[in-house]
Amino acid sequence: MNMKKIINPWRNHRGYNCFGCCPDNPIGLHLEFYEDGDYIVSTWHPQHNYQGWVVLAAPIYYFTLCAQIQAPIQRMYCVNAPAKVKKMALLVSSYSPGVYDGATSEFRDICNYWEVENMGFVSAKIDEQKTEETKQKVIELAGKL
Repeated sequence: MNMKKIINPWRNHRGYNCFGCCPDNPIGLHLEFYEDGDYIVSTWHPQHNYQGWVVLAAPIYYFTLCAQIQAPIQRMYCVNAPAKVKKMALLVSSYSPGVYDGATSEFRDICNYWEVENMGFVSAKIDEQKTEETKQKVIELAGKL
């Protein structure tokens, strides 16, 4: 099927500077979108400044990774893992202990899918965040990266 380029309707609007699709944003992704039958598709080839450490930080809801983390992960699934990522680690915290099973399971799946080394995870509920023990665990985890 022939793909048809979708013209960006915001292109000439004053103040338009979308990180994802503005072609004039100096640090943007400059995505272009195409209609392919029932799908809208885009490809992205990351420049060197978008590769390296992947840090995904957001609260965890409903025993899984929340939407703020899911969105970039799902976008990364479209283009595969960032080229230079070799290892990943997860740091999670919430007001409750033991609510991390879904998030850690999803994290392991991401590591497997991207074929990167899972260096482990550290969890800390709210009252553990500022303890020396947690600090040492985080330092040790970071040292593995």
